[in-house]
Amino acid sequence: MKNHWKLAAGLMVLFFSLVLWAFTGCPQAEDVTVDKMNPGTYSGTGNGFEGEFTVWVTVGEYTITNIKVDDAHESAQVGLAAIPILVNRILEAQTSEVDGVSGATFTSDALKSAVKTALEKAGASSVFTSAPATPEKRAKAVTTDVLVIGSGAAGLSAAIEAAQVEVGNNWGSPIYASVTLIEKEEIIGGSTKLSAGLIYAAVDTADEDTLKDYFLYRAQGYADSTLLDFYAKNSLATLNFVGTDNIMMTMAAGMSSTPRSRMVTGMGPGLMSILEEKAKTAGVTILTGVKAAKLEKNSNGAVVRVLANSKTYNYTFNVNKGVVIATGGFDSDHAGLMAQYNKDSQYDSPRSSHGNVGEGIKMGVEAGAATVFKGGKIGWGIISPSVNVDIMAGADIISDKGDFLDLSAPSAGTAADGTSLAAVDWYDARFNGYVSSPYPGVPDSRQEPGSDYPPMYTGLQRARAAGASRFWQISNTPFGASSLTSGGPTHNGLEAGGLAYSADSVAALAAKIDVDATKLADRFNDRGWSAATKFYAWQIMPSSIGSMGGLKINVDSQVLSTTGAVIPGLYAAGEVANGDFYYQQYPASGSSLSLAITFGRVAGQKAAAESNHTLLP
Repeated sequence: MKNHWKLAAGLMVLFFSLVLWAFTGCPQAEDVTVDKMNPGTYSGTGNGFEGEFTVWVTVGEYTITNIKVDDAHESAQVGLAAIPILVNRILEAQTSEVDGVSGATFTSDALKSAVKTALEKAGASSVFTSAPATPEKRAKAVTTDVLVIGSGAAGLSAAIEAAQVEVGNNWGSPIYASVTLIEKEEIIGGSTKLSAGLIYAAVDTADEDTLKDYFLYRAQGYADSTLLDFYAKNSLATLNFVGTDNIMMTMAAGMSSTPRSRMVTGMGPGLMSILEEKAKTAGVTILTGVKAAKLEKNSNGAVVRVLANSKTYNYTFNVNKGVVIATGGFDSDHAGLMAQYNKDSQYDSPRSSHGNVGEGIKMGVEAGAATVFKGGKIGWGIISPSVNVDIMAGADIISDKGDFLDLSAPSAGTAADGTSLAAVDWYDARFNGYVSSPYPGVPDSRQEPGSDYPPMYTGLQRARAAGASRFWQISNTPFGASSLTSGGPTHNGLEAGGLAYSADSVAALAAKIDVDATKLADRFNDRGWSAATKFYAWQIMPSSIGSMGGLKINVDSQVLSTTGAVIPGLYAAGEVANGDFYYQQYPASGSSLSLAITFGRVAGQKAAAESNHTLLP
C-alpha cells in the first residue's frame, strides 16, 4: 500500500513539473490576431472604360456584407453585365482580389480597385485584399448530342436549331437532340453584342440573285458563288428567324443603294437577347467561362470529343453527333494569325471582341481542316482604343504628310490565285468620278464611297503603305458636333487626353499636329473652311470590327479537310469560317451577322441530324 502512495505522489510531481515547464521552458504559441474591420459603409472610385464610377462597400467586423455601384456608364453589353458577376464573386470570396470577368477587363480592374480602396478605409487587413487560394481543378465528363463552341450569333443560332431536331421517340413523345454550348468568356455574345445589330438580306425573292451578284462584285469575282447563292436565297429566312417585328430600321449600306440592311431593335445587345431567349426556350445548356482546347477523333475520323477547361474543371465533352465551331475571328491574335495573314494591319486595335484570337481556326487546322485566307479585313476607324467612339465613313481625313486620303477602291489587279480582276471605278468626290458596275443596285455618281466604312479603312491602309504614320480628321467644328461621328466624348475631353487639338489659325493647328502648314491650309480651302474662326483636328487610327478568313466549309457548314473531303462530325459558322464570302473588302454593314446566322442555323440542323458516332473510350 505504501508503495502505491509513493507511485501516485511521484506521478503528481511529474505532472506539475511538466505543466511548469510548458509555461516557462517550452516555445510559446504565437498570439492569434483576429482580422477585424470598422463596421460601416465606405466608398472607392474606379476608372472604367467609360469613365469614373463610385463603389460603396458595407462591412461588419468580420465580413463584407454589401457592394453597391453608382454612376457606372459602362457599356450595357459588357461592363454593366460584368458588374453583378464580379460583385457576387467578391462577396463570395470575401476579398477584392478575385479574378476579373473575362471580356470586361477595364470594368473589372476598376471595380476591384474601388472595392480595395473602400476596404482599406474600413481598416481591413490584407486578408480582405489578397487573392484567395486557387482551387484544385477536378475532372468532369459531359455527354451531349451536339456541342457548340462560341456564343455569338453563329453559335446561338446553331444551338437553337440543333435543339429542335428530333432524334428519337419515347412512347409517342419526341426526344430532341441534347445541345451544350460553351463560351470561354463569362459574358455571352462575342462580337455580336458589340455590333450595331444589322442584318443584310434580300429585299424580296426577286432581289436574291442581285444580292449574290452584288457580293461577287464587291469580291471582284474572288468568292465562292455557290456559298453566296445559298446565303442570298436563305437571307429572308434568316431575317424571319430573328423576327421581322424586331427590326426597327431599314437602310442602304455598302456600295449599293438597295435598302437591304436591317437594324435589330436594341442593336447588338438586342439581337443577343433575342437569340439567348430562343436558346433557353429550346433547352440549350449554356456554360460560360469554359474554353475549348482540343478536338479529338475516333478511328473513323469523326470528331467525337472536345477537351476544355474552366477555373474549376477540366472538361471532357463526349459528342454523339456533331461539334460546331463558332469561335469568331482572329483580329486580336496579333502575333499569330494576324502576323501570318494580315501583316500590313497586324497591330491594329480591334473594335471586335478581344477574345477573337483564332483558337477555333487553330483547333480545326490541328484536326486536319483546310483554310481560306486572302488578306482581307473588316476595316474600321477609331480615335483610340481607350475612347469608346467610332469614326464613321465620309470623314475628312488627312495623313501626317498633309494629304487627303484616297478613298477609292483598287481599279484593277490580280487575285491571289493569279486570275485577272475586273476594273472597278469608284466615285471620288474630289474629282467628280463615278461608279460603273454590270449589276443593278450599285450606286450611280450621286453616292460617295464614304457611305460605308470599308473604303475609309482602305484609304488608311494605302496611306500607311505609302509611308504615312499618323492620321487626323479635320473640321471647322469641334469633335462631337459632326454628324460623321457616333456618340463619344467632347472635343475638350479629347484635347485633355492629347487626342485632339484646336487653334485660332491653320498655321497654329499645323504646328500642333506636325503637318505642313501650306498643305493643311490647302485642305481647309478645299473644304471651304478657310474663313472659320477656329480650326480642329483629332486623331484617327486604323482598326477593325472583324477578320476575313478561316476554316473552309461547304453549303452544309461542314468543315472540309486539306484533301477536300468532309471531316465527319465537324461544322463551322460565322467569322471563324468566312473566308470564301469575301475578297479584300467588306460588302456592306450587316453582312457578317447575316452570314453567321444563316450558316449557323444550317450547322445546327445538320449536326443534330447526323447518326451517332462511335465515342472514344
